[in-house]
Amino acid sequence: MKLLRMLPLLLALHAPARAQADLARIQSLYDEGTRLYNSGERAKGVESFEEGLALARESGNALALRTFVSNLSLAYNFLNNFEKGLPLAKENLALARQTRDAGQVHGALLVLGQLSMGAGKYREAALVFSEMLELAAGLGNKPEMLKSLADIGVAWEKAEDYVAAIGAQEKALRLARELGDLSAQARALNRLGVNFNYQGDAEMALSLHKQAVALRRKLGEPKALGAALLNLGNAYDTDGDSPLALRAYREALDLARANDDPEGISQNLGNLGIIHNKIGEYQKALTYFEEELKSARGGGDKREIAGAMNNIGLVFSELGQMEKAEASFEGAADIFREIGNRSRLVAALTNLGNAEAKKGHEKTSRAQDYYAQALGEAQKLGIPNEDIQAAMADALMDGGDLICADVIFKRLGDPRRLGRLALGRKDFAAAAKSFESVLPYDLERRHADFLFVDYCGLGSAALGLKDYAKAADYFERAITRVEDQRYALADGERGRFFAAESNGFARIVPYKGLVRALAAQGNLDSAFRAAENLKARQLAEAIAKGRAQAALALPEEQRIEQSRLTDSLRAVRKQLESLFLAKKMTAYKAKEAELASGKKALADFVSRLRRSHPEYAAVNYPQPLGGSQVLLAPEETLLEFEVTPERTFLFILS
Repeated sequence: MKLLRMLPLLLALHAPARAQADLARIQSLYDEGTRLYNSGERAKGVESFEEGLALARESGNALALRTFVSNLSLAYNFLNNFEKGLPLAKENLALARQTRDAGQVHGALLVLGQLSMGAGKYREAALVFSEMLELAAGLGNKPEMLKSLADIGVAWEKAEDYVAAIGAQEKALRLARELGDLSAQARALNRLGVNFNYQGDAEMALSLHKQAVALRRKLGEPKALGAALLNLGNAYDTDGDSPLALRAYREALDLARANDDPEGISQNLGNLGIIHNKIGEYQKALTYFEEELKSARGGGDKREIAGAMNNIGLVFSELGQMEKAEASFEGAADIFREIGNRSRLVAALTNLGNAEAKKGHEKTSRAQDYYAQALGEAQKLGIPNEDIQAAMADALMDGGDLICADVIFKRLGDPRRLGRLALGRKDFAAAAKSFESVLPYDLERRHADFLFVDYCGLGSAALGLKDYAKAADYFERAITRVEDQRYALADGERGRFFAAESNGFARIVPYKGLVRALAAQGNLDSAFRAAENLKARQLAEAIAKGRAQAALALPEEQRIEQSRLTDSLRAVRKQLESLFLAKKMTAYKAKEAELASGKKALADFVSRLRRSHPEYAAVNYPQPLGGSQVLLAPEETLLEFEVTPERTFLFILS
């Protein structure tokens, strides 16, 4: 990092001896700090600058003050110590404005913008970069205008104002084309793709990223090509196409390794781990994350080190190894705290709270401590914190503190959580009212996870109100949602499918609820079938978790076909979500037909499996029997139990 040069301070011939001594000491501290900093002893160099700054303030030397303030803001930015750097950068800007030197003001604005970005103050950064744009425009400096537009776009992107970000990047793209700057065009296309991806428009995102990749290949810029491939992989991931995402990340990783790019290596290892974690291949994910951590440590980037530790914690959390998860999250939190990256610290503290909450009710107080720390940091930063408050209230409710949970839920105004709270109080009428209030909206938005929650909540409320027919109807709708998701999963993804929850409702809730509702109506044959349905799926999950699946492995040809069909269905579902959010209903209807065709193709494949590999099909695509379909010898009797939260059922077949 380049530091400012301070002109030698001339000692006044008739200055008092004390003043001359101060000036000499200031110059000495500056020289010493510069030497230490530039030789790699940055912490010691910063100490010398801090001492020099204190003496400059005391002596009232304006030149020394401006020099030390400027250099320290630069140094703290380089060292990622945003908390200490920001106040100095603001002071540096005020001092630069006094000089009326446009160059100094521009430089001070740049450092302030960078420090604001590092501290998570993205809206402030966008305003700073906007002032830089005005300065450049006033001078007619189009290359600087282009840089400022790009920075503005990234700042708004980080602030999650994707409309403003797209507006800035579109202006940057037009200006880059006007200037004939192909590299800047690729950069703008890349960021536009990222923002459209965040908005859920995967089709547009993929188109933009493919253009960016093509330009980077043409320019022969391997590091920039790697970054473009990384974002292309992200778009494929959003589109539900895990194989193409993995392919893009692997090519980006190869480029990063070939060009000795530690940051690119760490990022792509992390992304490969995230994909494998998402599809249930936890050991592969852990391997990639551990390699990411090793790479980050080799590069000495503490932010990357902490990010890798956080990722490792997420895998251990998925595996239920909470002690290891907490150790990783704590390590990440310590580093984020040390380097002043408070926005990432919020995430690490929230993960610690989640890990403690998963341990059970007796750990609720520790979970609350972590959530409170995360909330405090988020509030200081002025970033959204509703998710942290909701997690706090969920943990309180699970721990039996319904009163405190109620206060938070009412403040958040979340009808689904208020509905679950009402169920906990056995106020079934209030619960039904809460879930009914959001069902039309969720149906309109076609939000699968929220609809699952709505149907589980309405079914549970109807069960409590002894409206068993309505309860059965809602539980069957919830089961349809679950089965639709599960049917297209790969083996690795099934390992923890039924262990997952959505807003406090485990995926087994509607199955158990349906057994109760059907039994209460006297429909015992269907109740038995529902109980068998749940057992079959839990058995499949148990097998998927272990290595017993290997004994029932498919031949390579069928395995590839199964993977192709399930990947295709997953991708089409993601595309449907994107098209719906983008209100592209003509394309949505066409894609619905593609989904129906994909489901039929998978059903035909499963039908063939039932003939060629009946054991595999029975476990992975179970077809439960009703009581009347169970064939028993005259002397045989079958006893089957089904345990639900409220009661246990015994089915006797003879």
